[in-house]
Amino acid sequence: MQQPEGPQVSREASIRAARLHALGFVGPAADPVLEKYAAAVANLAAAPVARINLVDDQRQMFCGLYIAPSLNRGSVSYHEEISRRREAPLGQGYCIHVVDHASPLVLNDVSQAPREAENSIFDRGIRAYLGVPLTDGLNTVLGTVCVMDFEPREWQDRHLDELNGISRVLTVEIASRERKISERVRIFETFDASSHPVFVTRTDRLHIAYSNPRFRRLFEEEESSTSGVQIFRDAGILDQLKGIHASADTDRHDGVQMAAQARCGEFIFVAQRIPGRSPNEVIAVGVEAERIGEVGAHLHELVSQTAEMLY
Repeated sequence: MQQPEGPQVSREASIRAARLHALGFVGPAADPVLEKYAAAVANLAAAPVARINLVDDQRQMFCGLYIAPSLNRGSVSYHEEISRRREAPLGQGYCIHVVDHASPLVLNDVSQAPREAENSIFDRGIRAYLGVPLTDGLNTVLGTVCVMDFEPREWQDRHLDELNGISRVLTVEIASRERKISERVRIFETFDASSHPVFVTRTDRLHIAYSNPRFRRLFEEEESSTSGVQIFRDAGILDQLKGIHASADTDRHDGVQMAAQARCGEFIFVAQRIPGRSPNEVIAVGVEAERIGEVGAHLHELVSQTAEMLY
């Protein structure tokens, strides 16, 4: 009689994984916004451990994580490992129950719940758990907002209300993030159709993360996708870009003008760091050298506005 439940759960997990991927949560990396809210949750509940836990179809991802610096109970090595890896199997802990049932879970004393006490996280010292669903604007459960303690404790109604309040705030944050992603996609679609060569470099290693068709036609040989990088390295442009990347922790947003030789002549590129992006990204847009006097000011303005829109 229970057999239909398996495919249903699998389908919901696939939908959840697809939503997380669309929102840019593709791995268990720390997210600055979620980190902030995890710390806030821990403070509100006076709990030593708090997580903003995103659950896809394969694992739990602790993209927001707070572990009290003074933690000296339970298995410290386990929490050091969690801090480093930021992920756990689906069945470890109690968040999967919150996700599957789309409802809060209150465990004042795990040892008094035989089924929950069999979970491997019990062996790590966890004795109390409180978690609520984290949903997006489509009411898809993406994960949990949860706190844990190493001693049994009576969670109060106010603790549940506070977690639900943070969850609602995060739902709004997720909707805002989705709008920004949609706008970013629209901008790159515009780049794809642009007559200007456009590229984006990422981190101080200067990996070209994106280049539009116009750039590839001008700077890349058909048999080698890296020739554009080599041309820019030979021209010293990548060294100039390194300076822009290195300035990511300052207020520097000024455009930098650079020259590169394409097959059909010289192009001038205006480059600018995309503020707030992590990993650091720099966008560069080019124009034929003989047109720089005609469109130079407009190009600088275009790059500046685009960098801010991509933020």
